[in-house]
Amino acid sequence: MGYSGFSKMTDISSTVDTHYIVLLQQMRNAPERLAAIARDLPKAAHTWQSGPETWSISNVVAHLASTHRPFMQRLHRVLTEENPTVVSFGPEVARPEFEVDLDILIENFRAGREEFLDFLSGIEPADWNRPAIHEKTGPTAIELQVKDIIQHDSVHIDQAEIIVARWGTIK
Repeated sequence: MGYSGFSKMTDISSTVDTHYIVLLQQMRNAPERLAAIARDLPKAAHTWQSGPETWSISNVVAHLASTHRPFMQRLHRVLTEENPTVVSFGPEVARPEFEVDLDILIENFRAGREEFLDFLSGIEPADWNRPAIHEKTGPTAIELQVKDIIQHDSVHIDQAEIIVARWGTIK
């Protein structure tokens, strides 16, 4: 299934500074990058793990798809509360369960990302710097949290590429 883009992201330039548009575009690209990595994989590779404690590409995509809700909740708090302390979460919250087909997981990631980007595109430029305290890393702001999400995406996209490369060596 082709990806048509984000309905509310088509013309955000009037409300969002160029710097933030670049960040949003980086976030927007993540689902397509994963789809491209997975495009030609046989079904057997979707759930293949290189070891008992490692993730499959389906685990990776499921994990990324499950992060949108907790990240949006965190950023909503930053927007609505004065300098809130935001909690850290990991795979125990954004669990990499994959009981559905990889193509559906990718679509779930796209849909969640679209919702997240719609949320972010509505934030006023001044609010990107609203302060918060991250329980583990200290002072933060919405912009820093978005950069962390982009980095998180990148780590897992790299992980997916490694999984596919390893699959290619065993088939």
